[in-house]
Amino acid sequence: MTPGSGPEIMMTDFGPLGSVISFEGAFARYMRENADAGAGLLVIATNEASYGDGPAADQLIWKTRMRSAETGLDVVHAAITGKSTFITDGGVIGEEVTPLFEAATLDGTVQMRHNHRTLFVRWGDWLAVLAMLAGGVAFTWARLVPTSSAEPSDQSD
Repeated sequence: MTPGSGPEIMMTDFGPLGSVISFEGAFARYMRENADAGAGLLVIATNEASYGDGPAADQLIWKTRMRSAETGLDVVHAAITGKSTFITDGGVIGEEVTPLFEAATLDGTVQMRHNHRTLFVRWGDWLAVLAMLAGGVAFTWARLVPTSSAEPSDQSD
């Protein structure tokens, strides 16, 4: 097993499709790479059998939801033994989520989004770095620059 050199976008009759496997959907960089390479729709194929009945399957869907909002793309969260759903570009989870460990068919609509690049897709982690730097500067400024007091001083004659 060796890692690939980057995302492979699959051309379909509907448009370019990006796909990651299981745990990769939890990491923003893998979904961003697919979106940056031109994917108009993302698919996460996962097997959640090892998670058992705990909250991990729901947590993975919530992470997928975040990836959808970051990339601005619809996502098909397809789990062969776990919970599957459709997630829209704004991170909204579909009306249906399949139950754990039950065979089910899920019908829904996803949209192929062409030439849509969010700030995160364009700039990646630089956006977060700039936000942290701005916060650090604001915090330091507030601590170092004296503020004038609006309260009158208590001076007795």
